[in-house]
Amino acid sequence: MKNKPLRKCVGCNKTLERQDLIRILKENSTSNIIIEPNNKQFGRSAYLCKKERCLQNAIKKKRLEKSLRISLEPSVLEEIQKIIFSSR
Repeated sequence: MKNKPLRKCVGCNKTLERQDLIRILKENSTSNIIIEPNNKQFGRSAYLCKKERCLQNAIKKKRLEKSLRISLEPSVLEEIQKIIFSSR
């Protein structure tokens, strides 16, 4: 039996399987923010549930910015919100 990778949501701190979360990546080489990259890219990552409540909590407490160690632009947050609304 193969174990499925578990990750923790920065919004609600629940531990879920990686495919159930949105991955937000800051690339090592360029410091660009990539939302839902392929698994071949390396960098600092944060994971977020596909719930609007978790996104709002992560924004309010600046958990995404702390875990990625970068300040996020509003356009990145809007793009994450679009992904959450499309997954419903």
